Amino acid sequence: MGAGRSIAVQNFNEQACILGLGFLYSLATGFGLSAFAAITCFGLLVAGMMWAIALWYRHNVRRHPHELRRLLTIARRDDLHG
Repeated sequence: MGAGRSIAVQNFNEQACILGLGFLYSLATGFGLSAFAAITCFGLLVAGMMWAIALWYRHNVRRHPHELRRLLTIARRDDLHG
């Protein structure tokens, strides 16, 4: 993937997240939550997702050690980027 396309994908993901979080914030305030409570909920949501990704990563490292070694070998041999 080229640099321009990579930036376009990143921008799309950022805009999608802004739209999604804006919707969730509107929903939260519609239910009567204060701004502080909504921000706290978003922070807990982000922390929970990070925790879930860490668990998933640990599971994959234990379950697929050969694939991890293979991918690390490929990454270490990559000389395209200097």
